Amino acid sequence: MNESTRHRGENKNAWEKIKEMEGEEVNCDNVKFGKMTWKIVESVEEDVFEEVRKYELGLMEGKYNPVKGDKAIKFDTGNYNDAFWLLWSDEIKDDVTKLNMYVKTINEKRKERFQRVIKDVTRPEFIIFHALLIGASVYSAQGVKLWNEDEYRRGRNGKRVRRGLSKRVNFGDYMKLWRFKQIKDIIPMIMEDKELEDIDDWWKLKTRVNSYIRSRKEIVYASHVLVFDESMSAFVPR
Repeated sequence: MNESTRHRGENKNAWEKIKEMEGEEVNCDNVKFGKMTWKIVESVEEDVFEEVRKYELGLMEGKYNPVKGDKAIKFDTGNYNDAFWLLWSDEIKDDVTKLNMYVKTINEKRKERFQRVIKDVTRPEFIIFHALLIGASVYSAQGVKLWNEDEYRRGRNGKRVRRGLSKRVNFGDYMKLWRFKQIKDIIPMIMEDKELEDIDDWWKLKTRVNSYIRSRKEIVYASHVLVFDESMSAFVPR
């Protein structure tokens, strides 16, 4: 008998014992509710914790909302996508407009070299690009392996790559790899402040840092106690 057959047998026996206990009651004492009786049933369809859950969600929304003014209503919808872009350092349309200005400049140089031009970045592409950056953090695969397209499904010897226990992801369903690389190469340009190139080592990121600080001042309530986390500490390996 192999392990799979043994496991199915033990699982079946366990469920048979549980079903035999259906209808039995167990009494116990609870500090808050006093004497309680638990009854073993086949299934529970009634949401008995609905009232408690709604009460606790109401506490979080009404008491701990960190966003100021009318924008707090949008933050309270429970839509994490809306919350993320609400806290974004700039308006999406401004970032896309600025990005396409650089695309236009790049295309002028590409035309001079008789190269194919890069098409403008659309608002959906801008959003999907950042969504893929975030989504990559939950997978063990890295780089081009996240694009499980035909050219990456086979190993060096031409044979199909053996599948593991986890499902293989394919970011190509949302954006082609070549397009992702195009946007990745030009998107850092919207963060640059070339006027600081000779005086500030952080000039390539300065615009984004400043807009991030400005956005937090305008939108987020700051605590009277400043809390620093490890991401603000210098990395000093030993």
